[in-house]
Amino acid sequence: MRFNSRSEVERIGNAGAFSYSHAVGKLPVTVSRQMSSYWIVSDPVDTITQCFIRDGYWEAWDTLWISQNVRPNSVCIDIGANYGFFTFQLALHGCRVFAIEVHPTIALMLNESVKLNGCGDRVTVINRAVSDFSGKELEFNIQANCLNATIRSESGRFFGPFTSKIKVESLSLDDLCSEEFPKIDFVKMDIDGSEELAWNGMQKFLNKTHNAYAS
Repeated sequence: MRFNSRSEVERIGNAGAFSYSHAVGKLPVTVSRQMSSYWIVSDPVDTITQCFIRDGYWEAWDTLWISQNVRPNSVCIDIGANYGFFTFQLALHGCRVFAIEVHPTIALMLNESVKLNGCGDRVTVINRAVSDFSGKELEFNIQANCLNATIRSESGRFFGPFTSKIKVESLSLDDLCSEEFPKIDFVKMDIDGSEELAWNGMQKFLNKTHNAYAS
């Protein structure tokens, strides 16, 4: 699916905006239609969910860029996938996507979205923390009014103070992309405060994958 302008992304998202309440086991969730095309499962009280419900899209400028620059059928890694808006945009584009998400509850919702969208053959969810080394236990702070997780010690200006902590095992991209791993064409990274660690843990991967493009 290729878009020609940001306004087109927003119009298409708005046109199909629809949501309903659901549950994954005993966990209440919201299911919302994005880009008039695919479903996202998310936490009903998360601030991002309110945007999903109201707009039917997320970050139109990035959605536009991905639609115009990522080739169909690419192999992609979505680091910091969150609820998977870009994961499922890429899957709809015919891409094979490895969605890496640190928060176990969001990873659970991601897997439910995989089922709803019928793309289990194209999307693999990995509940790990991308870092410079694999096998370390890292502590993440959870911000108020959302499930956003960050390794930073200071609270974020957008989401307020921290309310809880989680510990997650780390994974370097160099270890993930072993010799048996398929060629990677595109990497999207959105990991608040952990970018440098992730970058340090993907140098072998970058040297091996000269033609990969990242955002």
